[in-house]
Amino acid sequence: MLDYLEGTLEIGLEKGLMAFFELHPEIEVEYFTMDMVTLKSPEIKLQNKESIKREEDSNELSEIDLLIIGEIEGINDAVKTNLLEAEKYLIPNK
Repeated sequence: MLDYLEGTLEIGLEKGLMAFFELHPEIEVEYFTMDMVTLKSPEIKLQNKESIKREEDSNELSEIDLLIIGEIEGINDAVKTNLLEAEKYLIPNK
């Protein structure tokens, strides 16, 4: 039914829908009154929205995080890849 209201219902299905409405006129009235319904979104005012913003800063990531990201993205050179491998042995298992 939403497809019909949005104008995206295929012609064959639209004809079937109209035939259904002919058999059930009480539903047709209810259905077509849905077309008149409009919803308004509430206005939301966010107080102090500047306080929730933060600057994008790669310094927030640790060196190991940057090495892992570089490895995943395939941008690490051999030295960084070897350093990442060495880190595996330096980090104690928990």
